[in-house]
Amino acid sequence: MKLSILIVNYKADDVLQDCLKSIHNQNTNFEFETIIRDNNEENIGFGRGNNEIAKEAKGEYLFLLNPDTVLLSTDTLQKLVDYIDSHYEVGIVGPRLIDKEGVYQVSAKKRHTWWRMIIEKPLSLMYRMWGRNTNVLRLLAFFSSQYQFESTRSDCD
Repeated sequence: MKLSILIVNYKADDVLQDCLKSIHNQNTNFEFETIIRDNNEENIGFGRGNNEIAKEAKGEYLFLLNPDTVLLSTDTLQKLVDYIDSHYEVGIVGPRLIDKEGVYQVSAKKRHTWWRMIIEKPLSLMYRMWGRNTNVLRLLAFFSSQYQFESTRSDCD
């Protein structure tokens, strides 16, 4: 078994079916399993829930997935596994996250610095309020050497 997909479900039954359908639609050249921990009756938390079901996992790799997630591309799992298989120095990999409006979401955060608090955070808020095609934001982003607006794509390359 190459991959174990771990899902901790807490009061997300309404969206879990869409998540499972998107997993079922994946085209892979490897075997994978999906393990779901139902936290509806006793919420033990995301971390502890994943730790519990990780003990049952048979996959070489673990893929922690929230139940409100939909894999947009049918080759998402294949790309993730191919990448980590071909990069020995990599210990963790994740897909690009895109919200319902098609806006890229940051899945990892940098340490807080004055630059982030004064420039990047307000830019991020303006980006959400005014959209990604605003000339003001492009100008502000141009002056920020650390801030990057990434194109929103449904694949993870």
